[in-house]
Amino acid sequence: MLKKLVIVAAAVVVGLGIIRFTKVGRDCGGLAELWWHKSGDWAKNAIAPETRIEQLEMEIGKITKDVKAAINKRAEMKADYVMLKDDVDNLKVKQDQRKKDLLVLADLLEQGSNQVVFQGYTYVSKTAQQKLDSLKTAFEMGEQSLKTKTNLLVAREQRLVLAEQQILKIQQKQTELASLVDQMKTQLANIRMKQMENNTADFDESQVSKCVALQQDLKRMLLKEEALAEEKARFLGTPVTIPARDESSIADSVKAARAAVNGESTKALVVDGKPAGKPAGSK
Repeated sequence: MLKKLVIVAAAVVVGLGIIRFTKVGRDCGGLAELWWHKSGDWAKNAIAPETRIEQLEMEIGKITKDVKAAINKRAEMKADYVMLKDDVDNLKVKQDQRKKDLLVLADLLEQGSNQVVFQGYTYVSKTAQQKLDSLKTAFEMGEQSLKTKTNLLVAREQRLVLAEQQILKIQQKQTELASLVDQMKTQLANIRMKQMENNTADFDESQVSKCVALQQDLKRMLLKEEALAEEKARFLGTPVTIPARDESSIADSVKAARAAVNGESTKALVVDGKPAGKPAGSK
């Protein structure tokens, strides 16, 4: 079995080599490719419109899968957007508080006192200054982070809007395609009805035509046989002897008739107006 497989594989390799590296092979390969494409065109044209409509319906149904996938993706995007928005909102609140603390502490230091009471704690002026610098740095970094996150939040919001528009567009197109399929079904049904009403070529009349042809042949055969019988009788038949016409007179015919009625012999015929003979026993 393994030996046979090796032989088949070798034959395939040799065949491919011939097709690829020789002029005859390239020509035959081109013809094979042409035949392949033509067979594909034939198969495509052989598919009925009803089958194509069913195929289109099946493909339209698959759009729902794409819509669901897009919805799941947008749900993930929305979750990321909401989390980022919460982060931005919290950062805004924190920045507002930092801003207030900076202003309060700055006002306290401007009073020139050696000690500053801030948020329930007492700081010497130098420590309060360091606290102010630290708050300033945190506020500036918070502002930079807030700006970055706000820009990202706007971008994510725009992506959500675009995703929603895309999903609605796909759904609308799916609805339009389904409506077109219904229209094509109606159109095809009308076409099929007209074909049944007007196109009699769909009915097989070959047997009827065959019987009509045989009937005509038989009719001709019978006419030929009848004509042949007449021609044979005319040219090959026995001549017909026509009896000579009786030239007797009316009187002779009357006399013969009376003799037949009276039981007399009718053998005594009159020829040329004279009796041909008398009956036996007559005087």
